[in-house]
Amino acid sequence: MKQSLFLVLWAFASSVSYGQSSINFEYELTAANSAYTPLENPSLLTDGVWDDPSFSFPIGFDFVFDSKTYQTLGMNDAFNGGILYFDNEENTASNSDFIVAYYSDIIDPGYNEEISKGFIAHETVGEIGQRICKVEWNNVAFYNEVTWAGTANIVVNFQLWLYEGSNDIEWHFGEESVNNPEVHELYAPLIGLMYDMDMNTEEFTALFSIAGDITNPQIDLITDLYSGYPSTLDQDPTEGMVYRLTAMSESETTSIQRSTLESTISVYPTIVQDQITIDVDIKNQEKISIEVVNVFGQSCIMVQNSTQQQTIDMSTLSSGQYFIKASSDKGIWSQKIVKQ
Repeated sequence: MKQSLFLVLWAFASSVSYGQSSINFEYELTAANSAYTPLENPSLLTDGVWDDPSFSFPIGFDFVFDSKTYQTLGMNDAFNGGILYFDNEENTASNSDFIVAYYSDIIDPGYNEEISKGFIAHETVGEIGQRICKVEWNNVAFYNEVTWAGTANIVVNFQLWLYEGSNDIEWHFGEESVNNPEVHELYAPLIGLMYDMDMNTEEFTALFSIAGDITNPQIDLITDLYSGYPSTLDQDPTEGMVYRLTAMSESETTSIQRSTLESTISVYPTIVQDQITIDVDIKNQEKISIEVVNVFGQSCIMVQNSTQQQTIDMSTLSSGQYFIKASSDKGIWSQKIVKQ
């Protein structure tokens, strides 16, 4: 396990500006339910007991992403086992595209026993012209539980599918036993797409995340690591959930702004004893709901239809991590704080 550069930088973010620029999103998001089926004849990508694995493997066909054609996917040990990068001669350390299959620090559940009990694998199936590259995370656990508690009772199963020809992308979720969101760095998994990441400067063009209600999610956007926490799903997807990104033509792409909330929000202090202050700079008379959420996803405090500065009393809440969530009919945003 390595301390993620994302987590380090997001921890210091305290405010974000919305609606300053827009970026085209090349997909249509849909959510559905379908029976989860483990891969039949996969090739293993992890060898023995693993944590933060590194590997590369062939997709099996040409896959187009961000107007670039790729034949190979890879993973390096900087991204905690759940983020894949597209690999070709155009991609260097200063220019890489990523699929965030599942951003959380995942690990072999047999790590403490030095006996592998979970794996990452891939398989390409189907006829030429209609092939699907499938990557599976089978019975994977969480670093936070395995190394802190010494147990591996919480595990997840999921797959990432890439479609030949259509260049569509799907996430498939299987059996999971997440009963404590504290195993996640962001209290829920982050999934989505990252464009043009520069590993040297930690800058990127865009991170689109699939966020909100697991049965009716939306697309959220951040364009730099200092713009607050990215929006995640409200909880781990339940068994059978499928998220599909259907590639669209250039004329069909959707223009997306950072949460599309026409406002600026500042939260201070981020380490609090009694009270926090939330400044809301409203444009177009937009009303925003503000919520304090604990690491279990439970709502602790709610302020409806805020249009001005709010002071929230947190003196009665127990010590620990919380998230300030702001939302309107145009988007969502979140910021992590610590109650002492």
